[in-house]
Amino acid sequence: EKDIPSTIQGVISARLDRLERETKRILQEASVIGRAFLYEILKRISDLKEYIDKSLMNLERLDLIKTISLQPELEYIFKHALTQEVVYNGLLLKERRLIHEKIGMVMEELLHDHLPEFYETLAYHYSQSDNFQKAYEYLKLSGDKAARNYANNETIRFYKEAIRMLDAQPENLENKKEKLKVHLEMRTPLHYLSYPEGCLETFQNGERLAHELGDEESRLQMHVSLSRYHTITGNPSLGLEYAEKCFNSAEKIKDFGLMSQSARTLCTACWFTGDVVKAVDIGGKAIHLLEEHHLEKDFFGLGFSAYSAICGFYGISLGSMGRFKEEADVFEKGFRNVCEINDKYVMGFTQMMHSNILYFAGYGDSTITHAQESIKIYEEAEISLGLDCAWYALGGGYCLRGEYEKAMDAGEK
Repeated sequence: EKDIPSTIQGVISARLDRLERETKRILQEASVIGRAFLYEILKRISDLKEYIDKSLMNLERLDLIKTISLQPELEYIFKHALTQEVVYNGLLLKERRLIHEKIGMVMEELLHDHLPEFYETLAYHYSQSDNFQKAYEYLKLSGDKAARNYANNETIRFYKEAIRMLDAQPENLENKKEKLKVHLEMRTPLHYLSYPEGCLETFQNGERLAHELGDEESRLQMHVSLSRYHTITGNPSLGLEYAEKCFNSAEKIKDFGLMSQSARTLCTACWFTGDVVKAVDIGGKAIHLLEEHHLEKDFFGLGFSAYSAICGFYGISLGSMGRFKEEADVFEKGFRNVCEINDKYVMGFTQMMHSNILYFAGYGDSTITHAQESIKIYEEAEISLGLDCAWYALGGGYCLRGEYEKAMDAGEK
């Protein structure tokens, strides 16, 4: 939000007031499209189509707009961003909302063959209108698109806005189901971002919605996330409690997806509470089960490979018991699997876990190699969870080689 000094705003407003009524109206409609606007969209949304060509020529002559493209589409831009902002703010809120909806409808019609490229723009226009349902649809699609590109902060922003659009509509069964769906989708990017402030409330809201809908599977999935949250943020005993409930429930109903999610979570909780023997037992059984049913590449709604993530905790637990040869084989198997499906999170995760065990085993060169690879993957994918552990291992590797200044630098990072 910018506060435009009244003198500048006054100068711009005075220039606008001297425009002919039709020309000013067309400029207002253009301002709702954005600082840059396509001629075809403006023509389709305008109430004064017969005045458009003449008005645009006048506006160019007055140096308020200029042509920026002739092919493949005629496109204009406001010469100054402040001009567009003053024109836009001069419209009544009700008018703006109606024009935003018109723009969304015209874009859907014009760009139907390339809609994924414009999800974010459509989400913006519909969210500024009174069409809350369309706004929700495109915000959700924008969030899904951002998630596929590991743009995790953007993903959360879009999903939160999507929930806000659902909140603006009357609450009914379908509305609640959609809210639950978005809460479930938010779990993975929140995990990648190391559980930022407010995520516990998100998980609890998801659990409440699942309970109200009588959706036991979704409720258990939210328990998986609550287990990981409590484990990672400093209450591993509570994390273990949630994980064991989930695993036992999944075993009873023979749900492979839920068993995989909860096995991974249970291994995590066992590792953090120091019970590596149990982590090896659970991890070994889960890996065997997934291999037996050829489910190594299934994400099971986690957003990442359950199989390779289990390999990570199974491997580090084996290494903690001194079983280094077995640990190396498990890590290699898990890493190879995620490379085949391009799962950035677990690629970084398995490299990080392997580097930590190599450090404990005293192999400085190998520790550094795997830690550097993990850091590279995590940073490229904007994933913070585990990045600290990778820097820790890198520092340890440099320590083992006697390169203490490099070790201190890694430790500080």
